[in-house]
Amino acid sequence: MIIDEILAVGDLNFRKKSRDKMIEILKGGVTGIIVSHSLDIIRHLCNKILWLDHGKQICFSDNS
Repeated sequence: MIIDEILAVGDLNFRKKSRDKMIEILKGGVTGIIVSHSLDIIRHLCNKILWLDHGKQICFSDNS
């Protein structure tokens, strides 16, 4: 599943509902790719992080 900034749109209630649903999906064993500018979303949902800047790898973190 590829998610691109969808968790950062809408009002607070919609964002919470979307985030909770995403957590449910990921806990079900689905592999997700999340594209976001929100470090909070990344920290909360991801166990591996690839940080790119203009196509260049800045960092890769594997905290699984």
